[in-house]
Amino acid sequence: MKYLTFDLMLPALISLILGMAAVGGLFYLKRGTLSVVRVIIWIVWDLVLFAGLAFMAIKISSLNVSFLLVTLGAALLGILYLVLAPLTLTGWQRPRIEVVSLMGLALFLFGVAAFSLLYGLLTGTPISVFYFWVALLTFWVPILLVFSYGLWMRIPALKYKSWLFPAHLPVPRLHPVEPMRVTMNFTPLPTGKNGPFEGYEVEFPTNVSVGELFHYFISFHNKHREYSKKPIQYLNGKIPLEWVLYKSVTPRKKQYLDMDKTLLENQVLPNEHIYAYSEQ
Repeated sequence: MKYLTFDLMLPALISLILGMAAVGGLFYLKRGTLSVVRVIIWIVWDLVLFAGLAFMAIKISSLNVSFLLVTLGAALLGILYLVLAPLTLTGWQRPRIEVVSLMGLALFLFGVAAFSLLYGLLTGTPISVFYFWVALLTFWVPILLVFSYGLWMRIPALKYKSWLFPAHLPVPRLHPVEPMRVTMNFTPLPTGKNGPFEGYEVEFPTNVSVGELFHYFISFHNKHREYSKKPIQYLNGKIPLEWVLYKSVTPRKKQYLDMDKTLLENQVLPNEHIYAYSEQ
């Protein structure tokens, strides 16, 4: 074991300071909802696991094999973080990307500090520490892959296939889970995208697909004492009409809704207007 010198401590010290700053930013964003004790437990386990990576890297004589081991180990720790963080950290439902990134950044920096300190202390070669920092960056690969996929899935399509009223299915039962108020505009007759539209405000749960919501909406409208005077036509004889739902992003731009996704997955916000038109 070597003596602690400034050269050995500098990489760990820089990482530790930056990690503390990331934790401070995390608690600022999640103030009042994040458990301090659980975050500390996460940091302690993070220090232990990254120190274990450093110890294994030291025990292997080949630098290339050590680099590969640290690369795979850091990636596995990144996967472990993505799996366990939502299960163990309070206030982690539907986390924003900056929150997950800050927590991941804090754990990464604390881990680098533990790795740098133990590796430098046992080998006395701080230069190799920076070599292994590149390998440790694979901790971010699972996080970036998951969020890249999430962002890709949220890209609105230019057009979705039309939706047919499922007359053979029973009307779905909706439960008021995190309801969202929107204005539902529709064409009572199959007049196409140019309308005319009619509509009113409704509250929809956000845990149900838009297709199920619209199925329920048509049934509700046609059975309502007041609205049933002008029912929504959804059949042309015995053939279901084709429906398209969208919201207006700008006066000239429409975002078509995926009927298999929820309102939130379609990026519908409270008090927005949804338009539904049918064509023969």
